[in-house]
Amino acid sequence: MIRRYTLGDLEVMTTQLGMFLKESVTFKDILYDREKISLLLKHNINSKSFFCNVAVDDNDKVVGGLCATVCSYTFSNEVYGMDLLFYISESKRSLRLATELVASYIQWGKDRGLREIRLASTTGVKTEKFNKLCEYVGFKPLGSIYSMEV
Repeated sequence: MIRRYTLGDLEVMTTQLGMFLKESVTFKDILYDREKISLLLKHNINSKSFFCNVAVDDNDKVVGGLCATVCSYTFSNEVYGMDLLFYISESKRSLRLATELVASYIQWGKDRGLREIRLASTTGVKTEKFNKLCEYVGFKPLGSIYSMEV
């Protein structure tokens, strides 16, 4: 089941996100600040411009989440949706859960009349599966992201 997150979900969400980041090729060596993400989630709990839905099991235990926000183009006042995080606990990952979370994000974008929503992965976790999921639910590739350690 997919539902909006609650303050009661924050502890498990921040724990799971920390575990997910340890899997990440990109972020595993970056200090994870649980308080920072917790404050972001607390601050935006009732915001209409912040999306955060969680996937829960039969016992209403959070097993994943997808959060996004409304952004404006740097050259315009028009807005679009951009994901901030998307994870599913390793033992619970499935196409069904991922598709349901993304479908709820798509609906959020439609409900707000957004021109577009974006979904990106910079973690290096299951990149090929992520790309297939995006194409499966109707997203199209957009540009490239490159990184260099300095």
